[in-house]
Amino acid sequence: MLLPDDQPKADLHPDRLRTLAMLLNIPTPAPVNKATILFLGVSLGSNLLALASEYPQAAFSAVCLNSQEASQLQAAYTHLGLKNIQLHLQDDWLKREPTPVFDYIVCHGYFSYLKTESKQALLQSISLSLSETGIAYVDYLTEPGWQAFTTLQHLIVNSCDFVAKPTLEEINRGINLVYASLPEHSPLKASIKHIVPHMDMRTHPDLNGYWPLLPAFADTAETFINHLHQAELGYVCDSNITRYFFGQLSPELLQLCGKDFHRLENLYDLIHGQASRASLIVPIAQLIGFRLPSHAHICERMLDLHITGRFELSADKNTWHSAHTHSNTVMATPLNNMVIESINHVHAADSTLSVRKLLEAINQKFKQIPNINRHATTLVADMVLSGMVEIRSQRHNGFLHRPQMQALHRWRMQHNPYLTPANKWLQPCSEQDLAKPSKTTTAKTATSP
Repeated sequence: MLLPDDQPKADLHPDRLRTLAMLLNIPTPAPVNKATILFLGVSLGSNLLALASEYPQAAFSAVCLNSQEASQLQAAYTHLGLKNIQLHLQDDWLKREPTPVFDYIVCHGYFSYLKTESKQALLQSISLSLSETGIAYVDYLTEPGWQAFTTLQHLIVNSCDFVAKPTLEEINRGINLVYASLPEHSPLKASIKHIVPHMDMRTHPDLNGYWPLLPAFADTAETFINHLHQAELGYVCDSNITRYFFGQLSPELLQLCGKDFHRLENLYDLIHGQASRASLIVPIAQLIGFRLPSHAHICERMLDLHITGRFELSADKNTWHSAHTHSNTVMATPLNNMVIESINHVHAADSTLSVRKLLEAINQKFKQIPNINRHATTLVADMVLSGMVEIRSQRHNGFLHRPQMQALHRWRMQHNPYLTPANKWLQPCSEQDLAKPSKTTTAKTATSP
């Protein structure tokens, strides 16, 4: 089980962003343990606190929306004994001169709740604050994929009294009451039938307890990229690079789009129901001549990466399932077993595995098999591209934030009266729940010979 505001989000880990820069062949930011990192909009600070715990030598700055949010965050990092965080209020930050420069800028769950003028001011601030080799992560709600959730947002707000802090059961009761009253031919009824069965208020990235209270302003890919260009920022690609290698549109739709990149992105969001997107952003001058790499180039560049992950063997012992993307499977063969057991071993030790050393060991053990290097390299590349493993640019010896985040959650439950509705729904929360790994899915199954 994930705790919505008390668990770090692996997708926006700065070292993952650095690793993607290496894979995509764009300028690589400084190593995270020596970097300056800015968080724009931090809520209760789950990602900020986890990273500050993991990298005590890095320097973190956080921009809070108001003084109440800042005081809560300050109490949390004081409780954890952290010394490497500076807090700023949003209004003061935008007026700062001279503007400090950062290697990484992370804007999560914040951009789409701003109006157009404020969005542009935020991106301008990012442009002024991002170093020449820096990388920014900005997620936003996407049209047309967000349209279904806009409907659901109105439904939840109008069927529940949020002042009274409703339980999850009360929210479901309100939704079911509206659903039962709709005519059979109602488009709203079809929309609810599609979305609600897959909704989990605890874990859904778009339903994490606070957004029903706030108006959201979604963007198409075209409007978002235009915002970036006005601020002299460049859109590299979606942070989820899986879609470019396993989630492509059909050849007929690609032909229909022609060279219209914006239409291609909008169609992808519509067909896949993608309600939000996390974008990798760099200074626009760094994108001159940039092209997304081919699978072959990924295979070459991943040799310098480190990976970790967890796999489970199926009951018939014929297939390995990724704990990160459970629908993705790998056949159980001697070669695949060696790869996966090596990854499981480092995961159990809270460490990471060098891709280069893994492939060298495979080549040595299976040297009698023709083309063994090609098979092994393709397997590992597919694991990386499909999200079956976590990627890092350097070796990690332990992920120090895990026990601290669990301790922080227990402390907040006892002492913090300002928890979001999502966290209040989680009471009581057991140690077994805290220890359980999460399971997510990706677009397509990855296999290997």
